This record gives sequence, structure tokens and C-alpha cells, in this order.
Amino acid sequence: MKLIKKTIKDKKKIIEEKEEMSKESRKQLEARGFTAAKFMKIIKRSRIESKNIELAEEFLRNMNESVIKLKELKRRLSKKISYKELKIAINDLEEDNKIVIGKKGITWVYNENKKIKDLIKKGTKI
Repeated sequence: MKLIKKTIKDKKKIIEEKEEMSKESRKQLEARGFTAAKFMKIIKRSRIESKNIELAEEFLRNMNESVIKLKELKRRLSKKISYKELKIAINDLEEDNKIVIGKKGITWVYNENKKIKDLIKKGTKI
């Protein structure tokens, strides 16, 4: 659990740094100690994370089972993604309400059907 919190904090820090960099000019960044190499490292890290999220999302969306355990998911994705990166991807998917993590495992719950979305919008809340 500590690893998850740490990686979430790291991700938030990276996002904050990217936002700062987009607002400031290159000279201001260099004056603060940011280099082009550090900026490229942050961009590369965010691209790797998004690739891993897409990989996990695609697998979970198309899996035959209704529930899968994290260990089984890692085993099936094997060398494509590390355990730490998988945890980050799973947390992101859970934040986006695309999956639910329960006692028995992970389940895909996101529905892309427009008719269902329209019915939900028109429906009354209880």
C-alpha cells in the first residue's frame, strides 16, 4: 500500500512539473535548474505510463473472465509491464471509474454504449 501511495505522489509531482514547464519559458526553467534532459526524462516517463495504461486497459476490456486477480493479470501481461508500472496503471483506471477493485479481484465496469449513457442522463436520481 505504501508503494501505491508513493507512486501516486511521484506521478502527481511529475504532472505538476510538466504544468510548471508549460507555463514558464525555457530561460526561466534553466535558471531554476531544469535542463532539457530532465524535461525529456519527464516526458518519456509520462509516455511509458500512458502506454502501460493502454496495455492494461485493453487487456481488461477484452478479457473473457469477469474478475481477474492482480497476480494473474501480471502473469498474463508477463514481460510487457513491470509490477510497479502495473499498479500505477490500475490506480489510474480505477480513478477514471473504468475498473473496480474488490476482494476477489479486478473487474472492468466502464460502458461505452451511447444509448446507456443517454438513459443514465435522462434517468432520475434516487
